[in-house]
Amino acid sequence: MTPRFVRSRPFRRAAGATAAAGTMLATAGVIAGPAQAAPAPLDAGSVWDHVASCESSGRWHVDTHNHFYGGLQFWHPTWDDFGGTKYAPRADLATERQQIEVARRVLATQGPRAWPVCGKRAKLTVKSGAATQAALPNVGPYLRSVPVHTAPRPAHHKPRTPRVQRYRVTSGDSLSTIAQHFGVTGGWQSLWQYNRTNVPNPNVILIGQLLQIP
Repeated sequence: MTPRFVRSRPFRRAAGATAAAGTMLATAGVIAGPAQAAPAPLDAGSVWDHVASCESSGRWHVDTHNHFYGGLQFWHPTWDDFGGTKYAPRADLATERQQIEVARRVLATQGPRAWPVCGKRAKLTVKSGAATQAALPNVGPYLRSVPVHTAPRPAHHKPRTPRVQRYRVTSGDSLSTIAQHFGVTGGWQSLWQYNRTNVPNPNVILIGQLLQIP
């Protein structure tokens, strides 16, 4: 998901210290084409099972406590932005089919590079992964078998910490220009280190990819 804008990973899921070429970003980041209706459920031998086997050893409900969740290792902001919360609060709480449906929408926007290592190993393509921009279908309820225990709130508690600021990459961006725009202490190097699991190569960021701003 290793974006892992998914992962990124997906959602990981463009440019680094210098801006990446516009052509490369447009090609890697945006998959053009009309939205397609969702086809019949993918079978157990689908390319997504191969991606999951690589990303999480096929554990569709895994939470490895590294900010990536589920069989396809969705980065939570990616799961949120592509509508995954329609199914479950996190990817690991959704069913296998639900995770695949969200992944198909990520694939249509970010392409196979949303899973830069495992997508390549699984021979994931826009066609083989059935990429689509259609609305998410209703494909089952939340996975209720995973209990969530919430500690009682004290009578007096501190205000919640504000959510980390996020930025969606646009054409012509680089880690350097983004860091300068937001005044990131330590420049692009700090920005890259903060997003390193989602951006393994500082010279390659993708249009539409979400970055966390420290």
